Amino acid sequence: MSGLSEHAEFDTEAGTLRTVIDPTPDAPARLGGVFDDLDGHLVVFYRAHSGLFLSVDSHTVDLEDGARTEWYSCDRASSYFAVTQHNSIRFAATYRNRLPDRDIGRFIDEVLANPARRARLFLPRN
Repeated sequence: MSGLSEHAEFDTEAGTLRTVIDPTPDAPARLGGVFDDLDGHLVVFYRAHSGLFLSVDSHTVDLEDGARTEWYSCDRASSYFAVTQHNSIRFAATYRNRLPDRDIGRFIDEVLANPARRARLFLPRN
């Protein structure tokens, strides 16, 4: 699991992250997800046994079960990201704009909109 500049282990049962101070050299090969803070909410995007999942403040959304995302830039200073599942909003946040390669909301939205990328993201490397 990787954040912007750190590695962590994510406990999917408890919904908690544990920082890894000195990751092993093969840590990038074992990358199973990414995490960041969005407007004060811990957002973890990861692959588990049956597909892609999103954990927000320890609440899990199965992204393979009727989930949709929406991301857009509101103005020069902020962006909006939301996850709905079966027509119910599971998470929504408006947050300060970030560089495109550092925006987890945008990243999740782009991955879920691209079936090929979605299918291969966070798969173990051989």
